[in-house]
Amino acid sequence: FGSASQRPDYNPLCPIVHQALSGTLRRTAKVLHTEISSFLSQVEPTELSSRQRSEIVSRVRNAAQGLWKEASVGPYGSFATGLCLPHSDVDVLVTHPQGGDPRNMLHLLARELREECWCSIVQRIDTAAVPVLKLRVDVTSLTCHPQGGEEGASSSAQKANLPLTIPVDVTFHVTNKGKMREMGVGYAPLAGRDFVLAELAACPEARSLVLVLKQLVHRHSVNDPYRGGLASHTLTLLVLFWSRHFGEAGLKIDPELGHGERLLRLLRWLSEFPFGHIGVEMGSRQGVYLALTETGQRLLVHHSQSGLYARQLV
Repeated sequence: FGSASQRPDYNPLCPIVHQALSGTLRRTAKVLHTEISSFLSQVEPTELSSRQRSEIVSRVRNAAQGLWKEASVGPYGSFATGLCLPHSDVDVLVTHPQGGDPRNMLHLLARELREECWCSIVQRIDTAAVPVLKLRVDVTSLTCHPQGGEEGASSSAQKANLPLTIPVDVTFHVTNKGKMREMGVGYAPLAGRDFVLAELAACPEARSLVLVLKQLVHRHSVNDPYRGGLASHTLTLLVLFWSRHFGEAGLKIDPELGHGERLLRLLRWLSEFPFGHIGVEMGSRQGVYLALTETGQRLLVHHSQSGLYARQLV
């Protein structure tokens, strides 16, 4: 990697994917592949954890439809896309077809859920562009949880390496586009969910990379966008972009290096990418680079050998 990136004609927008790993990098990739394979087996959702999350969605749905019969409630985010880790929250969307005010809906649902024993914490954040209701669910109160009293249930959860509480984010959406524009909110989580699912179907190897990087940013506490961290959805889109356009662009990976080589190549791209000058757009199947500065525009001109479409951001 090192010598190639020092070439005067090297452009990080066009990472070299045909150069085989050798020496220390090859040995490192082999060790990483083994460790990542072990990690993936450890964080694979269990039947119990999946049932717990499904029950949480059902309970939020019952509470919401008790207030608004016409509301539809469903999951999105990592639980819906199969990219959740044991610490991941459950994202639930409440959609109201009549154009009610999401902030008022949030207030009413928060009041309703505070009466539920399975909600240990109910916190409203209605000052954000997208109002969110943050919950903390006590899994020992769920019907699908192992029985045997609270102490026995806690012990069962610990043995299964499951959390005793599950964080939940409930957001609100109205189908009235005029109302959303009036609020200044552009929000399409279900479309985002479906896009990620389609991309993962086309590039299934991207899943392991997303899970590893999500665990990394979580371990270093830089995964909270409210505190300047990197949102999981943003991280997922970056990995999908790389996987779609570079990870499989003629790259023949030794099965012994699989996860490890992909991770090394992805980390190199992320470390060298000029994010301050270039933006990435996922709306096109081709992939689109956006010039954010004059320096970015020069980089785009220089990367003409790339198959990615580039346009000036206006």
